[in-house]
Amino acid sequence: MLNIQEASLFQTAFAGLTGNAILDSQVLNSALNNAAVLQTVFPTTTTGSQFAMIARLISAGPSLGLTRQIFFANSAAGTCMPRN
Repeated sequence: MLNIQEASLFQTAFAGLTGNAILDSQVLNSALNNAAVLQTVFPTTTTGSQFAMIARLISAGPSLGLTRQIFFANSAAGTCMPRN
């Protein structure tokens, strides 16, 4: 019986986290859709796409109540790394 209760607790916790993630995703998508359209043209590279999304997130930040944001971009994306 203990295993069944633990499984139920994990299932309940997982369901709660999943539900919160879905709601957060909907809030973020709404904020991004309502943010000002950027005039900046970004390169059509993986890194350019990352910076475009970062710029959109910065633009939407105030509507989400965010005052400080930290972003990471993969600077090696799409580059050729020589091997020895």
